[in-house]
Amino acid sequence: LAIAAIAAPALTTTTTHAQDAVQWRVEDGGNGHWYESIVTGAIAFWDARDRALQAGGDLASLSTEPEDSWMCAQGWTQTSWLGGYKTQGGPWTWLDGEEWGYTRWNICSPANGSRESALMCPLHCDPPTTGCGSGGGWYDYDPVSDAFYRSEEHTSELQSHSDLVC
Repeated sequence: LAIAAIAAPALTTTTTHAQDAVQWRVEDGGNGHWYESIVTGAIAFWDARDRALQAGGDLASLSTEPEDSWMCAQGWTQTSWLGGYKTQGGPWTWLDGEEWGYTRWNICSPANGSRESALMCPLHCDPPTTGCGSGGGWYDYDPVSDAFYRSEEHTSELQSHSDLVC
């Protein structure tokens, strides 16, 4: 993101759980994955991924509109990293290997700047047509910037606190 209003402020390094883990249940049209909002203080993209992997999950891949809509309906309100990334000049991909297809870019993104290679979700889920820096939609952002993060566990059982979400 190139929008200062989207960057999360630095917080303490203690971990708090913004909400208990929630499963997007298969019987509700979901994928069976678990998600949890965890605020650890704002950290860089690769540090966020390392923490998510250490907890048994990965940064969340919102690879379909239903998954993205379900995530928005959870009411998590932290601007945070998602598991999307691109190499310079390369295509966007999900770090966990899910297929990249669905997107919900902000009207100003992807800017595809040389340093904007990590995917960030804003603090709210407004439609992406509300204008640059003023609303919903995903942003490409410099991965060394600080933000909260989202993670997702692909197993049917939650192990400790492995899913982190915006």
